[in-house]
Amino acid sequence: MTGAYFACSIPMYYLYTGGFTVAGFNFLYCYLAAVAFVFIAFGYFLVIPDVDRMVKVLKYIGILCVPYLLTIICSLVVWTLNLTGLRVMIRGFFWPSYQMLAIFMAGAAVYCFGEEGIYYQLTALFAAYALFFLELIKEGGAGQVLYEYWRLIATAAKETGPLMTKLERIAYAHGMGIFFLYLVFTLKENKKSRFFLLPAGLLFLSGFKRSGILGMAVGLGLILIAGRFNQAGKKAFAIFVGIAMVAGGILYIWLLSYNIVDILAERFGINTMGRSEIYGVMRQYYDFSVTFWGRGLGYVSYSISKGLIKVGGSGRGDIHNDILRQYIELGMFGFVLWLWSFFHWRIKMFMEQVDIQCGIFALVALGYCYTCYMTENMYYRFNAGLALAVVILSYALQREEKKERMAYE
Repeated sequence: MTGAYFACSIPMYYLYTGGFTVAGFNFLYCYLAAVAFVFIAFGYFLVIPDVDRMVKVLKYIGILCVPYLLTIICSLVVWTLNLTGLRVMIRGFFWPSYQMLAIFMAGAAVYCFGEEGIYYQLTALFAAYALFFLELIKEGGAGQVLYEYWRLIATAAKETGPLMTKLERIAYAHGMGIFFLYLVFTLKENKKSRFFLLPAGLLFLSGFKRSGILGMAVGLGLILIAGRFNQAGKKAFAIFVGIAMVAGGILYIWLLSYNIVDILAERFGINTMGRSEIYGVMRQYYDFSVTFWGRGLGYVSYSISKGLIKVGGSGRGDIHNDILRQYIELGMFGFVLWLWSFFHWRIKMFMEQVDIQCGIFALVALGYCYTCYMTENMYYRFNAGLALAVVILSYALQREEKKERMAYE
């Protein structure tokens, strides 16, 4: 199984943009590789079944998939009310479906390799990174790669050379940040985490995403704060932060709709790198109101990619703000439902179905994502969704199987 897994997972990462078109529809190799291993894992289950582990993994998969299913259901209503075009609906259906594919891919790895699934996944990503670095070294030489990497870090990304720019475009830094948080969180529990920690940190910095750095600070801060509480305190803290995420998302949309975010950014001298202009353009496509029912999943990215919404070129493809895009597409009701299910409900479910420690880790990982979503196109990024799924699934299985072993001893 190990050979089959890496034969699928390394190309899944490395061939992140490659694919082919049939009847006007694009099929990316990364998705096909993930589908292949899911089927291989299912075949493995049929030959050597571990029913108890499969039940656990499917339970975790269900918890992670619910928010995507709910948004599709909400969007079906919105598409009908808006008489949305077929192309928008197809895009809006498949994007969350790809995220559920990432969850099933993560579940397949965790089923086959147990808590080691996280390290197998990370090793595959390291291998893909190595292939990318070999391409950069072939183009510019090892010395130039090291120099540009050093300047990137030393200048906090103010100096980004052409080779580092190419590395940034593969967009794996945000997903690597999720892996890094897992490694930090499990340092005392898993010795292997210490082995992976340094390379994961160095690769995370190779993208030097400001949102990722801020998200990392939030994630590490949540680890430190939660560590100061007893079990009851941790549970209350996680529930409180989960509710705060829901309320904060609504407040954030209000601030964006009234241009307050842009005013604050200008006052404090924050370079939004064109985001303020994009948010300004998007204000005509939504209202901050309980009666705003949204425009349906797929609307924003389709309209931008086809030039129907002008935000500085069709090449942008999205609006660098997952929170805002979710609001525009889902409307107030669907948006609040998404916030509640994706953040608060997931954290609560992992605390109830596994244990409080697992809920705290879900809080840390989702807190990191929540921060990044405010200024990035990360929510629908396959590798980031895969990272989020595999770390939570792996840790949940680890905690639950550990409890069972202790009960038998």
